[in-house]
Amino acid sequence: MSATLFKRLCLLAMATLIAASLSGCASLIKSSSVTKQINAIGNWGVSGKIGITTPNDSVAGFIEWQQRGHDFNVYVSGPMALGNTRIKGNSDKISITKNGKTKSGLNPQQLIYEQLGWLLPVQNLPFWIKGQASPYSKAFITKSDKGEIKKITQDNWQVAYPRYNNYYGQPSRIVIEQGQWKFLIVIKNWNFNS
Repeated sequence: MSATLFKRLCLLAMATLIAASLSGCASLIKSSSVTKQINAIGNWGVSGKIGITTPNDSVAGFIEWQQRGHDFNVYVSGPMALGNTRIKGNSDKISITKNGKTKSGLNPQQLIYEQLGWLLPVQNLPFWIKGQASPYSKAFITKSDKGEIKKITQDNWQVAYPRYNNYYGQPSRIVIEQGQWKFLIVIKNWNFNS
């Protein structure tokens, strides 16, 4: 093989490798760019399944969460103890409608516990669902080799992200735990046009 032909083959191989590398970078940039844009959006929604384990009970059902800025509208439905429950509010006030009866209060976490028996960190959930630490308190974050958040420890809660949506770069499976309390959220659909 002549030296000129060898050089041409080496240049062709390098050009192919560079082109392949650049196309890989473009998809990483796209995914990273999409994730940053989504995280900046204050209006979003998710739907999927939820499993709730408390010291006294374990239930499963469906969840729809709509977030508009600081306001949330959550609908949880399922068999028996879960029933049909709508939780509306923000970090300052809340209303819970279950079986046609509505209760309102100024302390969201307390009212959820009184009415539903769930110890639920309402103030942090909109951030945790999007795979972010809440800005309201100190958090310890563990990331994967890809830069995705794998675990957040905040306010005595452990939030794990075992799976992400490949397109949006957002969590598709979230496990939130503290002691005997566990919430498993499996997100089937993300909506950013809310």
